[in-house]
Amino acid sequence: MNNIQLKVLIKSINVSYVGQDSKLMVTGNCKFQHYDHSSPNKKKTCTLKYKAFGYAARTLEKIKVNTTCIISGSLDIYSPNDDNPNHQAILNISTVIPVEILDTTEYNKVVSKPKSTSEPVAVNNTEEQTEESSDYVPF
Repeated sequence: MNNIQLKVLIKSINVSYVGQDSKLMVTGNCKFQHYDHSSPNKKKTCTLKYKAFGYAARTLEKIKVNTTCIISGSLDIYSPNDDNPNHQAILNISTVIPVEILDTTEYNKVVSKPKSTSEPVAVNNTEEQTEESSDYVPF
């Protein structure tokens, strides 16, 4: 069995109920990026069909399109046939973790050094601290 973990962008969500028990099934398309050393920009984006049942389907049902998710699942790869001349892959999602991408530009500002309005105060500590002293620090 093949397992896969990906960071994907959910592009479409189709909700349906299947079987006698009317189990929730969510299908759609997602995108992921991978590196291709033969292409000039090294990054490629691929679209992949997916399906999910159970808890993963409930999670996908509640999120919005264009949400980034971390998924775990397996790939079903189908051989070419008369209708499809190429191999096809469908991602079976078993776990979904929606990820919120935060705008961090607010946190990347340069912090300036605070300006001091007063001169530093010299401390003359002529007493040696002892264990009996209330300000004793043990190191």
